[in-house]
Parts: sequence; structure tokens; C-alpha cells
Amino acid sequence: MISFTSTSIMLLPEYNPLFFLCAFPLSSSFVNRCGVNAVPLLNYTGGVFLHSEQPAFNMVDHEVAVVGWGVDSNGVKYWDMRNSWGEYWGESGWARIERGLDTLKLESSCDWAVGSYSKTNKPCDEGGENCQ
Repeated sequence: MISFTSTSIMLLPEYNPLFFLCAFPLSSSFVNRCGVNAVPLLNYTGGVFLHSEQPAFNMVDHEVAVVGWGVDSNGVKYWDMRNSWGEYWGESGWARIERGLDTLKLESSCDWAVGSYSKTNKPCDEGGENCQ
């Protein structure tokens, strides 16, 4: 069995899209979470959610996983975001959010944990007394 343990956590600095893009470690050994204003996403059904569609009052009220980025056929840069609302929401549980403008506050409150793997996995008691 392989287990995953967090060895460090890094918080990104205040909104800086260039740092965010360069520092984003797309690999299988990290967990990246970002805060987002989720209210405008409640009725999201697909496409790139544009900065111009967000409300004037914008606050973080939900956490999502940002797993990549791309550019659509119109040249709009976006983040690939995975949500926890199930496969019937958005694009089968995923969304594309316009990148570089802090759309829905997605770029201003992110962190990630860098992990390590072990080939030994010891089960913990329910209370966690024997966990290391």
C-alpha cells in the first residue's frame, strides 16, 4: 500500500498571477486548494466563467482544487478547477475560470501541500493514538 503524508505547506503571496502560474507545481505529489466566490458558480453549466460575469462584491466562501490551466478557442486564458459538488454540476464536476484577473478571488487565496510517499501504511486507531 502507498500512503500520502504532507511534508510542507506553502501559502502563495498576495494576488500576483505571474507568481501563481510559475509557482504552481503540477505534479502528482501535491494538493492545491484555492478559495473561490462560489455563489456565482451555483448555476454554472459550462464554458469559461469570465471576469466580467462576477459580481461587484466578491468574497471567498468555498474551497476548490485548481489542477491546471489552458486557453480556449477564443484565446481566453483559464484555470481548470475541480469542485466538490458532484458530476452533475458544471462540466462533469469541473469548471474553467478566467485566468490572470483574480476572477472570483481564485488567485488570491491559494495554498498547497507537498507530500511524500511511503510503501508502508500502518492503520491508525480511531482516536489516532498510534498514528505517527
